[in-house]
Amino acid sequence: MIKISVIMPVYNAENFIKKCLNSLINQTLKDIEIIIINDGSEDNSQKIIDEYVKIDSRIISIEKENGGVGTAVSIGIEKAKGQFLYFIDADDWLKLDALEHYYNKIIESNADIYIGAKFLFYDNNRQILHNQYLPYFKTNLEEKNYSDASDEYEKVFYTKVTPHAKLFKNRNCQKIHLTNKVRYIVDNQLTLLNLIQANKVIYDKSYIGSYHYIRRKGNFNSLNLETKVYEQFIVYVDILEQANKYICNKKKYNYLKRKIKVSAIYLYVKYIFLCYRKTKKEKVKKLKQKIMFITKDVNPISKNINYKFKVKLGIKLLDMLWRFL
Repeated sequence: MIKISVIMPVYNAENFIKKCLNSLINQTLKDIEIIIINDGSEDNSQKIIDEYVKIDSRIISIEKENGGVGTAVSIGIEKAKGQFLYFIDADDWLKLDALEHYYNKIIESNADIYIGAKFLFYDNNRQILHNQYLPYFKTNLEEKNYSDASDEYEKVFYTKVTPHAKLFKNRNCQKIHLTNKVRYIVDNQLTLLNLIQANKVIYDKSYIGSYHYIRRKGNFNSLNLETKVYEQFIVYVDILEQANKYICNKKKYNYLKRKIKVSAIYLYVKYIFLCYRKTKKEKVKKLKQKIMFITKDVNPISKNINYKFKVKLGIKLLDMLWRFL
C-alpha cells in the first residue's frame, strides 16, 4: 500500500531540484510514491529528473506544456494512489524522517489533515522559524485534535494556507478542482477546501522545522502585489462556489466565509493604497466588483477568534472606499 503520494510541480528548478529529490528518496518512510510534473521547464530540470527515475522506481515523471502550477498539481492529484497527499516545491526540502512522523501522527489521531506547527523559512540567507498560525489573528492553536463538531474548529482556518508541513487525505483532494484561471495560486484552494471537508485536524507542535522553505526570485512570494491580489480574489470566489458542493454542515461553511472575507478586506485595503500610488483607478473599480461578492452579508465574528475590531475597522474602510470610488 502506498501511504503517501508526494506531488512536486517543477519549472526551471535545475539549481535546486537535486537537494529536494535527495530528501525525498531517502525518507525513512519507504511506502511512498514521488510524482514529478515538469511544467514545460526550459532548463535541465527534466534531465536531472530522468537521472533520478533510473535510481528510484518510486519516482513517476510527467512532462507537460507550461500551464502554471495549478494545472501541474491537478495532474499530480489525478495520478496519485497514496492514502494521503503531500505537496512540495522543487526548491524546498524535508527532514529525512518528516513523512514518517506526519503519517504516524495522522493515523494515530484518525484525522483527515495533519498540520505541523512550524517550518523553516529561508529569505536572503536568513533562517526563520515560521509559525503555521497567523499571529495577527491571535488564534493560539494548541497541540491537539480539532474536531469539526467543536466551535474551536474555526481556529484551524487561520493557519497559513501554504501546504508546507501539511498532509491531506487523498480522497478529499480528488474532489477539488483547481481553477485554471490563475497561474500561481493553488495553496488557498488545496488547504481551505480540504478543511471544509475534514472531520478532524491534528495540529502538531512536537516536531519543529521539518519543512525547509526557500523564498527565491520567480516563486509566488516574489511576485508583485498586483498579481498576487488579482489571482487571490479569483481563487476566493472559486473556493466559495466549490465549497457549496462539500458542505458537511452550515457552521463550517460560515467559518470558511469569515476567513475569506477577512482576508479579502486585508488584501483590498492593501491594494487600494498601491493602486492610488500608481493611479490605477480603473483596476480598483474592477476589483471592487469582485470583493462585493466576497464581503456581502458579513456575519458576526466568532468569539473564538480575536479579530473583531480589525474586521469592523476593515469594513468601515471599505464603506468609505465604496463612496469615494
